[in-house]
This record gives sequence, C-alpha cells and structure tokens, in this order.
Amino acid sequence: SESGTGDGSSFQGKWEEYTGNRDKLNKLLGLVDMDCGRYVTVRHLIDKTERKVDLPRSATFKDLRRALADLTGNELIAEKGVLCRRADDFALVPSYDRDLVGATTEVILFRVKLPASDQ
Repeated sequence: SESGTGDGSSFQGKWEEYTGNRDKLNKLLGLVDMDCGRYVTVRHLIDKTERKVDLPRSATFKDLRRALADLTGNELIAEKGVLCRRADDFALVPSYDRDLVGATTEVILFRVKLPASDQ
C-alpha cells in the first residue's frame, strides 16, 4: 500500500510526475500555478538602477540572484549580492537564499553594482 506525506517523497525521484499531478490538482482547485511567471523589479540601493526579472512563483531568492546575474552578465550578483525587501515600516529586511519569492514584486540589491539596462 502506498502512503504519502503530501510532500512528494513517495514519488522517489519521479519529480516530473509529482509536479504534473500537483499542477493538475491546483488547476482543478483554482489555485495559482507555481510554475507561471511573474516579474520582480530589482533596484540598486545607492545608484537606483533597476532591472526586471521574470521568474516562476516557485523561485527562491537564490534563483532570483542567479537569474539577475545571467541577465546582466555580472557573476558577482550571484556570488556576493544581497537582496532585501521593504517591510511595512520601510525598513530593509534581508531575503535568505531558501526563501520563496512568492508575491514579492520589488527588492533592493546591494554589495554589488547593478548594470543599467541595455534598452
């Protein structure tokens, strides 16, 4: 008999099957597709340059730094960049690598330069 915890562990390496079933259930229930994209605006803390990055909702802040590094060609963003969100009181709150981007639409980057957009 198969029993599962709901975390996909019973699929034992069949990630595509797990995510496929998850997506079908989410669609049936009218929930958000975690693989669909959303734009996150990244602004540099000091020089105010900004870039928009398209990510799936299931992305982590580590994924965001990697995508931004790939977009700009600046590998230091992935290695040393720090991303923060603004709290309700406008204080900067650090975003940890494992945290999901989720509904976040704007973040602040510091410790590395953010190249201006080519456009």
